[in-house]
Amino acid sequence: MALNRTQERGDALLRCLKQLFDDGTYSDLTIVCGDNHHKVHKAIVCPRSEFFASACNGPFQEGESSVIHLPEDDPFAVKAMLHYLYHLDYPFMAVPVVDADEAAMSQPFTFRCAYQPNEFTQTDPATGPGRAPLSKKAKKKTKESRCAQPCSQRPESVPPTPNLCLYAKVYALGEKFGIKDLKGLALDKFHAEAEHYWQSDDFLHAIQEVYNSTIDEDRLLRDIVVEVVNAHLELLD
Repeated sequence: MALNRTQERGDALLRCLKQLFDDGTYSDLTIVCGDNHHKVHKAIVCPRSEFFASACNGPFQEGESSVIHLPEDDPFAVKAMLHYLYHLDYPFMAVPVVDADEAAMSQPFTFRCAYQPNEFTQTDPATGPGRAPLSKKAKKKTKESRCAQPCSQRPESVPPTPNLCLYAKVYALGEKFGIKDLKGLALDKFHAEAEHYWQSDDFLHAIQEVYNSTIDEDRLLRDIVVEVVNAHLELLD
């Protein structure tokens, strides 16, 4: 019974935080990203984020105006980050789909970093070194074949369409804004979906996002990518 009462009190607190997030009551800070103006509360976001605490408490314009602009960040990822600060989780979001081939062409050098042979190939004593990437024509053919493959049984915790790029961006925001627990949540969500949606364009695009948005010393997301690709080496074709 005591356990149930504790749970009820926790649920009541989360309901209050949800209401504050939904209607912006008592808001004393505005975070602007893209077309979105998020009415938030310093008492909630600052204790959870080193960045917001410094911006609000330091000798900066943001502290005086109580407005923080995030022009370089993804609006969907910022929305997910702020949702997490109030709910301890963030929901699936339908984000615009970017074709993986177009994404690779937009940043060809950094995208190549995601396909270093020493990370994504394996050596088989019988066949020699692992496979190297094929031509664009061969990649297209393999991509069409991969997309035709049926998905495995989707766990209930995995959404009906992938959100891998968003999770990679949220992970990067967790690092940028000093929200360590958010990084852990994004990592878990990314891992669960990558194992199921490895054959999707979103996963290929997410590889680029992971390697562009994380430093070499931060291996957590990258190791998941390596694990999934090594389990499905046809992705290198």
